[in-house]
Amino acid sequence: MHSMGELQLSVPAPPPPAPGPGALVRQRLVQLRERLAQVDRRKLLERLAPAIALFLGILSQMYSKHTIAFAPKAVALLVVAWALAAVVGEWLPEPRPDETHPRWRTFLRKAAATVTVGMFRNVLFFLVPIWFASSTLGSINMFAPFLLAALALYACFPNRFRQRMLEHPRVRTLYCSSVLFVALVPATAVETSASPRLSAALAAGVAWLASSLATSRTPLTTRIGRIELGAGAVVVALICALAAPLLPPVPVACTASATGTGIRDREIEGASDIFPAGTNRVYAWFAVHVPRRYRQGVRFEWYRDGDPAGNVGARQIVGGREQGYRTSSFTSSPRPGSWRVDLVTDASQLIARKRFIVE
Repeated sequence: MHSMGELQLSVPAPPPPAPGPGALVRQRLVQLRERLAQVDRRKLLERLAPAIALFLGILSQMYSKHTIAFAPKAVALLVVAWALAAVVGEWLPEPRPDETHPRWRTFLRKAAATVTVGMFRNVLFFLVPIWFASSTLGSINMFAPFLLAALALYACFPNRFRQRMLEHPRVRTLYCSSVLFVALVPATAVETSASPRLSAALAAGVAWLASSLATSRTPLTTRIGRIELGAGAVVVALICALAAPLLPPVPVACTASATGTGIRDREIEGASDIFPAGTNRVYAWFAVHVPRRYRQGVRFEWYRDGDPAGNVGARQIVGGREQGYRTSSFTSSPRPGSWRVDLVTDASQLIARKRFIVE
């Protein structure tokens, strides 16, 4: 007889106990630390620096709430930044490939460059809204604010800005004099109540003198040099005065505009952009803001289908009102077509533009 063997069945081992919530958290933290240890913090900071600078620039303008009255202080801040950039470039230059600088010198150079770039950036972020407020969308005077905004954005890249703008004397002089001109236009208007054209001319002359003297002080040593320096400033001021219609009329800014069928208590009535044929009158109404103690001559220019349809004699707007100085003009029995009303200064600088259609 054969003995029967015992039947043996393999019983699987019980699964290991699942880790608790605390163990999972510790495991994830270890993995996160390992990943962070592999990150190059310097490169990460360089990549994030433009976004951080842009955020801080916008935040500073939102909370500081500087008005155009801050323009003279912005000029002073710009002069300090210009002088600091020149000092850093002359006394703390970048080391040559075969040269090593002590750590304190490298730290001082980077710290001074960071402060300088921050000053330029703050001034530009203050100036951009002022120039945009005085420009008119769709007109040629938008070019200057867009260029200024591009310079402000470029200043958010501190390393590139320092290497390509501040460390080259000629480029630095051209850049600083351009920004100085942009800052001097509203500052001159605030301090002297000068018209936008005169403010631009004076700002251009001063910026020319500053850039010339920053490049070389030799012209001051001779009589002919001083005459040439002054003549150059006059020529630049005259050119800028002639080119004034291409620039926004800083500090004059339109805060509201409308077209309608009547005016009551200096407010527009029957506001619309489309009017039926046979409308008796169409009014163009504008609210214009200018600084206190400021007077500016303006006029209305009417166009129908792109052709001139009459001008209104010059009148003055007066500054100091929070809601802006409200002014209006009208045309009687307008013919069907596409109409445009331009509010311009006495120097033909466009303040605002309003369009409407007569069916």
